[in-house]
Amino acid sequence: PGMPLVSRFSRLAHTHATMAAGDAAMTVALADSVLFSLDAEAARGKVLLFLGVSFVPFLFVAPLIGPAIDRMKGGRRLVIQLVTIVRIVGTVLMAFHADDLLLFPLAFVAMVMQKTYIISKSAIVPSVVTTEHELVEANSKLGLISGVVGTLAVIPAGILQKTVGATGTLLYGSAWFVLA
Repeated sequence: PGMPLVSRFSRLAHTHATMAAGDAAMTVALADSVLFSLDAEAARGKVLLFLGVSFVPFLFVAPLIGPAIDRMKGGRRLVIQLVTIVRIVGTVLMAFHADDLLLFPLAFVAMVMQKTYIISKSAIVPSVVTTEHELVEANSKLGLISGVVGTLAVIPAGILQKTVGATGTLLYGSAWFVLA
């Protein structure tokens, strides 16, 4: 009858914070290794490819994700768990393919998994609150959490990127996904 020691919102907030940290690290690694390590002439094609990989999930795949999640047995929590596992494996694979063309399809999968997580998280939030006011507050808190944690996670990611390279930064990101 008493409230559990760790609320459902707290568990969601923890997952969301760690996913934001992993995303921040992945962004640093991809931005530096794909975009900023090239001269201006060579960069044009890779920048267009990176933008294509980044936007395709939002334009074509995203509308398919929500209905697929709704049809899955086991609910959205299972989807988040599966997405997290795919993100761990994908980020580790990206770490070892940061300098070859396999990075691009892996980055595409990472973007699709990121979008799937966002949709699933948004669908779970109403189930961890009881009123409309709490829903607004929960969404605000989650936005603040991701902003603060993502910003803080960028600092070690940037240091790793400059000292170790994309492999270290992506492994750092995958550690955050493991914590999620």
